[in-house]
Amino acid sequence: MDSPVLQLNTGGHTAQINRLVFSPDGEHLVSVSDDKTARVWETQTGKSVRTYRGQIGEHRSGQLYASAMTDDGKTIALAGWIGDGTRKPCCGDIRLIDFETGNIIGVLKQHRNIVLDLEFSEDGRFLLSADQNGVAIVWDLETQKGIAKFEHSYGLYQAIFINDYRQVVTSGSNSVVHVWDIATGEIIHRLDKHDAHVFALVRLDNETFASGDLNGDLRFWDSQTGKQRFENLRVNGQITDLSTTANGDHLAVSSVGKWAGPKVNLISTHTRSIVHTYEDFDNTIRGIAINPRGDRLAISGGSGNEIHIWEISSGRPARTSNQNPLVIRGVGRPINSVGFAPDGTYIGWGSQYEFNGENNRGPLEFKLRLPDAQNYMGSPVKLSNGEQNGFDRALQDFGEIRLSRQKGFSDRHYSKLLISDSKKILGENVRDVNNGYSHVSFSFSANGDEIISGGDLGVLEKLNLKGDGLGRFLGHTGVVRAITVSDDDRFVLSGSHDQTVKLWNRQTRELIVTIFHSSDGEWAVWTPQGYYISSPKGDEYVGWHINRGPSLSADYTTASQLKDRLRNLAVVEKAILYASAEKAIKELRPRDIGFAKLLQRGPPQNLGYDPIKAHDISRDGILSLNLRFLDDRFPIRKVEAYINRINYTPDRPEGFLDPNYVVDFEQTLFLPLALGKNDIRITVHTNWGSKSISIEVMSDFDGLKKDEGTLHLLALGSQSYRFLDNYDLEFPATDAETVAEYLQQKMGKGFKDVKTEVITMNNDLGASAENIKAALSRIADSRIEDTIVLFLSGHGERDGDRYLFLPEDARRFGNGWVEESVIDWSLIQNALQMAKGERIVFMDTCYSGNTYHPRIMNDASDADIFLLTASDQNTWAEEDKSLGHGLFTYALKQGMDGQADRDNDGVIRLFELASFVSKEVMSLSGGEQIPTITSQISKDSIIVRP
Repeated sequence: MDSPVLQLNTGGHTAQINRLVFSPDGEHLVSVSDDKTARVWETQTGKSVRTYRGQIGEHRSGQLYASAMTDDGKTIALAGWIGDGTRKPCCGDIRLIDFETGNIIGVLKQHRNIVLDLEFSEDGRFLLSADQNGVAIVWDLETQKGIAKFEHSYGLYQAIFINDYRQVVTSGSNSVVHVWDIATGEIIHRLDKHDAHVFALVRLDNETFASGDLNGDLRFWDSQTGKQRFENLRVNGQITDLSTTANGDHLAVSSVGKWAGPKVNLISTHTRSIVHTYEDFDNTIRGIAINPRGDRLAISGGSGNEIHIWEISSGRPARTSNQNPLVIRGVGRPINSVGFAPDGTYIGWGSQYEFNGENNRGPLEFKLRLPDAQNYMGSPVKLSNGEQNGFDRALQDFGEIRLSRQKGFSDRHYSKLLISDSKKILGENVRDVNNGYSHVSFSFSANGDEIISGGDLGVLEKLNLKGDGLGRFLGHTGVVRAITVSDDDRFVLSGSHDQTVKLWNRQTRELIVTIFHSSDGEWAVWTPQGYYISSPKGDEYVGWHINRGPSLSADYTTASQLKDRLRNLAVVEKAILYASAEKAIKELRPRDIGFAKLLQRGPPQNLGYDPIKAHDISRDGILSLNLRFLDDRFPIRKVEAYINRINYTPDRPEGFLDPNYVVDFEQTLFLPLALGKNDIRITVHTNWGSKSISIEVMSDFDGLKKDEGTLHLLALGSQSYRFLDNYDLEFPATDAETVAEYLQQKMGKGFKDVKTEVITMNNDLGASAENIKAALSRIADSRIEDTIVLFLSGHGERDGDRYLFLPEDARRFGNGWVEESVIDWSLIQNALQMAKGERIVFMDTCYSGNTYHPRIMNDASDADIFLLTASDQNTWAEEDKSLGHGLFTYALKQGMDGQADRDNDGVIRLFELASFVSKEVMSLSGGEQIPTITSQISKDSIIVRP
């Protein structure tokens, strides 16, 4: 097996989208991209349905430039920079994909260079392809053999069928358009009216086709005679793609120009006049497609690699069900700026593009605290106004020496980097097509003895002052738009259009960590060896592509599937402290088996279920779900089932796991459903990873019967620390008692029974470690109909890679803790995971940036536990004598007293309460304390009833 290749899975494309094609029914859209994936989208919702992955390699190997779909919608053809590595110059394979399964059903091998265009015949018997070597081939799909070849002395951009698929039209890096006869292989017409490269072709109907060139000329041709039918049209810019309605009445023309900007003009083919113009992109438009019904236009482009859907009749954006413009995109954004705090405590980055100079392409927007001897690692936070001015950017001048760039082998690329003083050029570095094309970003090191330069294709290189290369930093896959060097010269920080920020060891060029920060606030930081830390859902955006061979679809494993093995904050922090991930892993994970071997062993595969039919749901609201799992490598360790974030994992021996740990099984699960929409998640664990499936089911019956359940309340208040100096607090006991009383009175109305347990210094049990552990063990005695609410108030501490809640008898031992005297978060987490039903946690522990641990958030999210904490990583949970409570508890109390009822319906739901508490605490503290909510809520539970 090839080495795993890290790929982001942001829900959208992470690089330029090259081609779009609609399914015959118009319900789906297929896009192909430089990110080496093809994606299928629902055109009404913009939802990503599936992703096609195939064999990929380094640099451009695996990039997809062309796609086509048969008229029956069953087969997709994909092409681009595809090959098995055995042919020269590089590539040219065409993959045939089953649309529904994503399996490769054939590979066409004859091209010797990248394929840029594909088109199926209407009956699906033939496929036409065109490559950069100037070869067009007609393929018989039954035999998967080429039956006609048309050779040119220049590279081809496009090829189309005309005249009932008896002839072929080709165009490319030449101003001439050729019409070929398929049967004889001879040129029928040579159309030489263009005066620039003809980049785009489209068939309008049986009588007419159109061609567009890089000067903006659009010409219409008679398919039979080869003569120009109408006077040519001129658009402002280079024509990059053409698409037409099925009846040929309208033609969409995409163009981009240096001064005109990217746009799509919709032209009436009858009047040859512009009907609508679409201008809503900040960068090149590459792919366009009109759906078969002729009422919608899809456009891809922009720096965010987006797809916009437009209504053809109105010329306005199509709308989603909630009336938002229908824009298809992922949650990643290109990185245009990076910076280092002068003291090295923070790094910063930004995605907003504002060109203010060669090495200033936008403002810094976020920062991340790096670990050092005094501080633990933080999580990304937004920079305040003016704060970005405190960060160092690229160093373009050092003393009298200056870095500048010039255009070189083309007008598009700044291929020359000049190193000069006021008198002469001291050195230069010249790039070409094999070395990143351009010098896009560049900086001196802090002491001025070296230069770091970033270019296209992920090239990042260290140079001496003569311009000689000293070695590359290997890791980026997109253009490197920003770089900077730390003041102590230990680190290089880079940002790329591959949507990542990377931290490097300047001296050794070792990649230390990579950072991804999504537009929805999730994030992940990981080492090249796969160890990572993330926000609750950030590890779902990071994964590894695993090649299975040129004729097989590739696998993809997310970091979240390997979290039990790879989620490790200590490794990430030590990697940054040592400026070496390799050194950190040798110290902390000396028996590490290696990432490639880990992926070979896990996670589990082949988890599925039978299609759900109406009769599978009984009138009692019970779903009969037939679950199937087959994996012949490792036995099952654990299976979890959640319905609307409520734990429904059956116990042995009544559950669906054999006590002997079966390797494969097929078992019917009986799952109670709520009335209406139900989100079901089934997760299978082995010792090497996990696999989840998500199912959405609608039910006309209520099988949960929440009014027959029990509300379990456990409130812990740790206040008086008899073995610790300067740890005592004033209000945890009062806070715990108050919250328990309020919840019992206000939330308990919706349950058949309420069981309350309060453990503080004010009762017989006392908030000792022994009593708290015993109470936690008792919450496991819950049922699916029940709800568990846990409230914690007291001190929280971070201990290495652990988070600890401190009971009143907590004791230190040297620089650590007496183990039996503290409550490890894993104990709390395990107790909650074992509990059936809905789990809610309110956490009023006094932790700040130096004791915050993202594991709390991650563990709660993984187990679908609602968690509301009193503060975030940068703030303290405060007490206030005038209020008689901690600020968090006071806000909870005020909210449950009615102030959280924003819609005035007499009912306060969980999200209403959490939103009120968050805003109220920030108001009471003057912004000095910021609560944090972690939840994947699908059902907003009622906390206060009238």
